[in-house]
Amino acid sequence: MLIRYFRSGFFAQHFVSMLVAVVLWLPVFLLKTESASYSGFHPLFDLVNFPIAVQPMTRMLLAMVLLLVFAFSFSRIASECGFQLRTATHGILLFILVMTPAASEGFSPWLASLPFVLAVMYHLLNFYNSKNIVATVFHASFYAGVAGLFHFPNLILFPAVFVSLIVSRVDVFKAWLVPFVGFLAPFFFLTAYYFLNDRLFTAWSDFLSHLHATELLMPSAGFLEWLAVAVLAVLTITAFSWTTGPSGDYSIVMRKRNSILIILVFTFIIIQFMGRNMPLNSGLAWIVPSVFIVNYFSHTRRIKMANFMLIALFLLVLIQRFIPFFLWLR
Repeated sequence: MLIRYFRSGFFAQHFVSMLVAVVLWLPVFLLKTESASYSGFHPLFDLVNFPIAVQPMTRMLLAMVLLLVFAFSFSRIASECGFQLRTATHGILLFILVMTPAASEGFSPWLASLPFVLAVMYHLLNFYNSKNIVATVFHASFYAGVAGLFHFPNLILFPAVFVSLIVSRVDVFKAWLVPFVGFLAPFFFLTAYYFLNDRLFTAWSDFLSHLHATELLMPSAGFLEWLAVAVLAVLTITAFSWTTGPSGDYSIVMRKRNSILIILVFTFIIIQFMGRNMPLNSGLAWIVPSVFIVNYFSHTRRIKMANFMLIALFLLVLIQRFIPFFLWLR
């Protein structure tokens, strides 16, 4: 039912996806929300956050609009990298379901960094078949640096660039040097900005203090969150088994991309637990599993099982979103 329906990419599928997002975000707009404050080192986020920090509803609306834009971007990346049918829109719906619980706190550092995180993933997946590997590596490293300046834990993406170079067996000498140039370029411009504004030493002190205070955080989770995690875990294992099994694409390009995605799974998990507490069934840790799940939804012939899991995930997220609203009404 849903799986076949979202194998098309017409206006109706896009409209239904946006409608799902509005429904999931409705409790956020109905409840009274307060502006959140974010400690830590995220200088680029501080620059873009100030004008909208005083209006909670504006933060929420901006977060929802950005999430929709990122959902379409994620779906496009999945299609261009061969994980989703060109006409399919599973990626939009799944991204909305997986990211909404974490994004509904409003415009935040991790959400502001999300387009650059997706850009890093896109370029890493194109290492093997890139016609200009030096430029591709530079872009991946540059976006990793920008993502880290929006959300400090994203700096871990930089080592993933080198591991991806090893997996892709890149033998171009420049490609092993250019990551340092690309990654440090955003820091150079930020340093120049702080120097011109006489804030360089203060910013450096903040950076070092946050570096020493960084630790892994294990968020607490309720029963519904654990159920959603269980559904996502079953979907991920099923999708990964399907992708790497006889039904999957065994071309050398897709094998390299699958290996890079496995690297990113562990990278994103570390990033998620180093940042602000997020729901266990949402956030950066589920980006790569979503790619495998989208691949499974787009190509599997076992429609009934896939439909059941997708509907179960939707219902769990829907209940999770509306329980606080019903408690507020009481």
